[in-house]
Amino acid sequence: MTRSGVTRAGHELLDRSPSWNALPERAADGRWTITDTVDPLWPEYGASLRLLNALSDDGHEVEDLDGTLFERGRQVVVPRAALVHTTSAPAVLESVALPDSFHVASFAVDGRTDANIEDGWWNEYEPRRFRTTLSPDRAAIDRHEPGVVPTTVSRIEKTVEPLPADARGTYTVPSTGPYEQGWGRLAPIVRTIGDLGYDVRPDLGAYTTLSGVVRPTWGTEIRGADDWAELLARFVFPQGVQSEVLSDGYAIIRDIPHPGDPLHPTFALVFTPPSAARPSLFARIFS
Repeated sequence: MTRSGVTRAGHELLDRSPSWNALPERAADGRWTITDTVDPLWPEYGASLRLLNALSDDGHEVEDLDGTLFERGRQVVVPRAALVHTTSAPAVLESVALPDSFHVASFAVDGRTDANIEDGWWNEYEPRRFRTTLSPDRAAIDRHEPGVVPTTVSRIEKTVEPLPADARGTYTVPSTGPYEQGWGRLAPIVRTIGDLGYDVRPDLGAYTTLSGVVRPTWGTEIRGADDWAELLARFVFPQGVQSEVLSDGYAIIRDIPHPGDPLHPTFALVFTPPSAARPSLFARIFS
C-alpha cells in the first residue's frame, strides 16, 4: 500500500514486498479481522501492519510517523506510531475487529472523537509496541535515534573472512560475529557477497530510511543481479535474520537482534538490480 511518511526509496522497495502489503481477512459482516500476528520482517509495526494496510485499502490516508512518542514526563514510551487521517474515528473502529492484545482509547478533541489503537499495550509504564492514532491532526513527536558507530564496508572487506561454503555450496551464517553493535550478524554476509563479485556499496544510500517506522540503523546496498533468489537461497540465516526476494530485481535482508524491543538497532542489506544505479548529473543533463 502506498502510504505517506515513506521515502521515495522506501516505496521503490516496499511497494514490491508481499509481506509489507499483506491484507487481513474480511469477516462475514464486512469488517477486517485483525490478528495478533507479527510479521518477522517488519517487527516495528507489531501486529498493526495489516491494520494499516486494511485502512489504506479502505481509502484512508495513512502516515508513518518519524520518531518515538514520549508522554507524562517521558515515562510512557511509544516506540513507533502511525496516523490515520480521519474525522470519523468511531466509524473506522466499527470497520475492524481487533484482538484482545489491542487496546483502544477514545478521547474528545474540539467537538469530535479521536482514538488511539495500541498494539502490545500492558499498562501506563510499559513500552507499547505500536500506536495507530485516528485523527485529522498529526501529533507532536520526539526523535529517537539508537546510537551506533558503524564499521565501514572497506574495513569489513579487510578484516572479515568470507564464509566457507559446504559441499552443496551453502553458506551458514553464524549466530554471532564481528562488529555486531554496528552490523548485527550481517558483516560476514557482506564480505561473502563481495567476494562473489557483486557490487557492495559503501552504505545504504537512499535506503537509509525506508519510512518513519522502518529505519535500519546501518547496513549497505548491493547491486549486480536481476534476480536475487538463487543467491539468497545459498545462505542459512540464524534466528532473527529475515530475508525476502521482491519483484523486479530487488531483495532485502534484515537482522533484528531484539524483535521484542522496537528501540533496539536493526540492520539491513538492500539488494537492487544493476539498472537501479542512478546516472550522474552530467549523464542526466545530456541524455
